[in-house]
Amino acid sequence: MKAGYWSLVREGPGTRGAWHERGLAPARGATTFQGVVRGVLDELEERMNKMDQRKYNPDLFTRRSLRLPDRDYAATNAYFVTIRAKQLEPIFEAPELRKILLETWQALPERFHGVTLDEFVVMPDHVHFILWLDSKIENVPTLGSVVGAYKSLTTVAWPRHIKSAGLERSGLIWQRNYYERVVRIEELEKTRQYIRNNPIKLQTEMDSPHG
Repeated sequence: MKAGYWSLVREGPGTRGAWHERGLAPARGATTFQGVVRGVLDELEERMNKMDQRKYNPDLFTRRSLRLPDRDYAATNAYFVTIRAKQLEPIFEAPELRKILLETWQALPERFHGVTLDEFVVMPDHVHFILWLDSKIENVPTLGSVVGAYKSLTTVAWPRHIKSAGLERSGLIWQRNYYERVVRIEELEKTRQYIRNNPIKLQTEMDSPHG
């Protein structure tokens, strides 16, 4: 498998299990789903078996949200998030930067109680992920605070690495905003598949003679 992305998927046919890196060595410190999410995912499996097969439109999951003032972004939900690089260049192909993005992602539940990680992929100039917020947890963070912390932590870590390694690179990483969407139960598995298929789609485009 060619370089250019870094993704995490769950092992086994079910919706729960250990994390591992696709195309890389198994990740240390496997992350499991919290109890509150287990119940929701069990419901998902049951409902997915009954739902009609509908045509999937990935554009629904990449459009920008204006973060409506009447929406509770700390409610128990799965959120699909896309964050793009400051400059639309493949800066995330740098191995050390990918490592920072991955390790910061994996550490989010330690920093924020009530946060559970789901699908995640690093593409050359953006990242996609799904995370869960559990409103039953006291002082559960908002989606904005979690995404803001992720961007801030990586923005600090990357210039620090540049300096220590004596590199001549820009320390800027992210665009100012981000894209998000609440994922309904019936959309969850298809949204996960959309994230997983991003690297495959990219590789197909790279291999195409017209790419």
